[in-house]
Amino acid sequence: MTLITLDPSGARRVEAHSIAPRIAGLSGKRLGLLHNVKTNARELVVDLGELLRERYAVKIVGPVLTQGQSGMLAKPEQLQQLAAEVDMVITAVGD
Repeated sequence: MTLITLDPSGARRVEAHSIAPRIAGLSGKRLGLLHNVKTNARELVVDLGELLRERYAVKIVGPVLTQGQSGMLAKPEQLQQLAAEVDMVITAVGD
């Protein structure tokens, strides 16, 4: 019997990104709502968006359904377009 040892460490480079700067306040900001195809994801972001609209007068963009593979992930182009239209995004994964 031959024993095969696999190295799980990998050799792929990972692209590092910094997080977005914190928004000074919510009042009057444009809020994007992004959800996937999972159960209750849309309802969650819509309800959160409504609460923020009532409390902080945010302007709602969406809800937007992810368009990536199997609907689970957003495509990079979709994220770039959303980033150009809003100041912040709430996203949800249901189930």
